[in-house]
Parts: sequence; structure tokens; C-alpha cells
Amino acid sequence: MIETICFLGDSITAAGIWESEIFEKARHDQMRFFNCGVSGGTATKALDRLYYMCLDRNPDIVSVMFGVNDVKCEYYKFKERIEGQLEAEKKEAEFK
Repeated sequence: MIETICFLGDSITAAGIWESEIFEKARHDQMRFFNCGVSGGTATKALDRLYYMCLDRNPDIVSVMFGVNDVKCEYYKFKERIEGQLEAEKKEAEFK
């Protein structure tokens, strides 16, 4: 039987929007759950707190959700990508 669930994540997890639905289920089934979300959290930083926030509680399940803070804007330099693509298309059109 599942008794303890930890939710490890970033600010989306920390906001706890999901808690009300799970709380109703947990209350009826006498389950405990812990919101281990941290605003600004990343998957790398989560490894540092995995034990003291989650695993030390001996959970039956750990739900992990990351992504938003792991996406770095510098990886997606939109302007440079578009300019490079337009330049390549311009050269291709001149070549034809």
C-alpha cells in the first residue's frame, strides 16, 4: 500500500496547484504527501536536496517534474538563429 509520496520539482511544483486533488485522495486513503518543490529549482540542484527533502522521509513514490528552469535562454538565441537562417536562404536564392 502506498503511504508516502514526495513531489520534487521547481516553482510549478512548489505552487501546489495539484495539491487539492491529491489531498482529497490522500485523506481518504490515509496517505501522506510532501511538497518538495523549490522556486528556481533545476534538475541538477535537485540532486543536492533529494535525500534531505525526499528520501529521508522514506517515500513509497517520488514524483519528479523539472524543465522550466533547466531551459536556458542562451541556448535559444532566437535573433541569431533567424538571422543565420535568413542569410543562408538568401545565399541559396542567389546561387540558383
